[in-house]
Amino acid sequence: MGGGLLLLPILMTLIEPKAAVAINTVGMLWNNVNKLWLFRRDLVTRVAWPLILGSLPGTVLGAWTLYVLPSLLLKRLLGAFVIGYLILGKPYRCRTETRTELPLAASMVDRPVALFGVGVITGYVSGALGIAGPLNTMFLLSFGLAKAAFVATNAMLSISSHVPKTLLYGGAGLFPDLWPAYLMALLPAVSLGSLVGKAVSPYLSERVFRVAISLVLVAAAAKLLLD
Repeated sequence: MGGGLLLLPILMTLIEPKAAVAINTVGMLWNNVNKLWLFRRDLVTRVAWPLILGSLPGTVLGAWTLYVLPSLLLKRLLGAFVIGYLILGKPYRCRTETRTELPLAASMVDRPVALFGVGVITGYVSGALGIAGPLNTMFLLSFGLAKAAFVATNAMLSISSHVPKTLLYGGAGLFPDLWPAYLMALLPAVSLGSLVGKAVSPYLSERVFRVAISLVLVAAAAKLLLD
């Protein structure tokens, strides 16, 4: 979780930043296809489909924003939002420990129109910043999904934004000349990571899983605020 956010700065040290965003998008698309296949039986479709339908127009609008507005402002806002959620939502607590995790978000699970709106927001951020992992994570944890359902639903939501982003970034000519070589090195490593995650998942308690994700969110927020 948070792989795209951690991978992107590494790629940016090797190739031009916008090209790094494009390559990272394909890598994360492949990563989430792997995760969705491995956890396909745990997908919560009643949550996933409204989110996906909202994500598509949000992604297109976000990709357009990438070219007309400074992404630095969006990064700062997202970082502040993550910190606020960690303080108020307490995602590191298991559902049996607390019932105070963003109750408004929890109530959205049975409201498709509200889920559609969340999808627009996450798709927009994904298109504008190239990544939306922290935002997806915050909303899905707030919905009270168990860890396997969380992984599967998050993967499906991510795919719904990565596919149009890949097409839009490609149409804009953002991929570097040597993009096949980068992907040949990246995709097998991503697949291996997904298999390791699947193997380790049964041994992680709900508590450890949520704390681990919360720590990733802290690192993500710090990066967004301090970059």
